[in-house]
Amino acid sequence: MFPPQTGLSYSTWICVDKFSDPRTDPHCVRLLTLVRNIHGGRDDHLVCLAIVMSARDKAVIVTTQETVMPPSEFFFGF
Repeated sequence: MFPPQTGLSYSTWICVDKFSDPRTDPHCVRLLTLVRNIHGGRDDHLVCLAIVMSARDKAVIVTTQETVMPPSEFFFGF
């Protein structure tokens, strides 16, 4: 269950030096993505929280709708 009944806190500062050109390359800036695992499977992942900043109007977009995360988007490098 997301968010947990006991609550959740997240605080951060961000600095974006340069945004992409919204006319030619309007990709967003990913600020936070929380992914949960379905039934303990290694390949079944759901995005349960995503926070992005739009390159077009600099709006912060928050979504809690669970969506399947394609394997091509897995990135766990540090």
